[in-house]
Amino acid sequence: MKITLIGPGKTGKQLIALALASPSNNTVTVLARSGISHASLQTYQNNPHLKAVKGDINQIDAITAACKDSDAIVICVGHTYNDPGIPLVETTVRNVIEVMKKTARKRLVIVSEIAFEWSSVTKATSWSLRMFLKWLLDNMLLDHQRAEKLIVREKNWLEYTIVAPPMLIETSATGYVLAENALPPADNFALSHQDLAACLLDLVESNTHLKVKCGAVSKEAKDPFSLIDRHNVWPVIYMCARNAWYKYASYAGILISIALGVGLLTLFMKK
Repeated sequence: MKITLIGPGKTGKQLIALALASPSNNTVTVLARSGISHASLQTYQNNPHLKAVKGDINQIDAITAACKDSDAIVICVGHTYNDPGIPLVETTVRNVIEVMKKTARKRLVIVSEIAFEWSSVTKATSWSLRMFLKWLLDNMLLDHQRAEKLIVREKNWLEYTIVAPPMLIETSATGYVLAENALPPADNFALSHQDLAACLLDLVESNTHLKVKCGAVSKEAKDPFSLIDRHNVWPVIYMCARNAWYKYASYAGILISIALGVGLLTLFMKK
C-alpha cells in the first residue's frame, strides 16, 4: 500500500516506523520541509520503501508530488502553541483536498481534536478541566473545526476518517480503543503517540470507519495529570501565559492566567 504522510512529528514518526514494519509491504511518502534530512526520517534514509518530498503545506506542487500515487493520505499536522491567526490545519486540509480532487485520490485519515460536546467526554472529565482546555486551546480547536467542515463538505466523494484523541502522552504502547462519534467508554483521558499511530495505520490498511469522526483512547487506564511533575508543568504554565498575552495583551492578564493554570494543575494532580 502507498501511504502519504503530511506532518512527520511525534505521531508521524511512530506511524513511519509501524508502516515500514508492517507485513502489508507499505511504501511511505513524507512531505517535509527539509526532505529526507528531516529528523524523523534520518533512520530510514536508506530504506527503499520510504520517500521524501521537500516542501510544506502551502506548496501545491509539493503536495501533488507527495500524494499523486497514494492509496491513502494521513495528516498529522498540529500546533505547538495556541497563537491566533494561524490556520495551519485548515490550510493543510484545503490544499490537500484540492490536490486529491486533481489526482483522483479518495482516502484521507486525519488527526483532529476531541469534541467536548460528546457525552462520553463530559462523563470522563470534570467541568473545570473542560473549561480550562477550551480556554487554553481555543484557537487550535477553531482551526481543527474549520478543517473538519472542509472535509465533511466533500463527503460525497471523500472517504475520510477523522480521529480525535484526548491528551497525547509520551508513554509506551498499550493498545487503543476506537469508537465512532464518541470517546470509548474507558477509564482514562489519554493516548500515547505510538498507539495513535497504530490506530491511524489500522484505519488505512483496513479501510474502515469511513466518513465518520472517531474517538480513540488507550486500552490501559491512564490519568494524564498523574504524569505531570515539576519538570513538565512549566510548559503548560508558559502556554497559559502566552495564551493570555494574545487574549488580553496585558501583564495583569498573564499573571491571572498563570495563577489559574497553576491552580487548576494543582487541583488535577491531586486527583
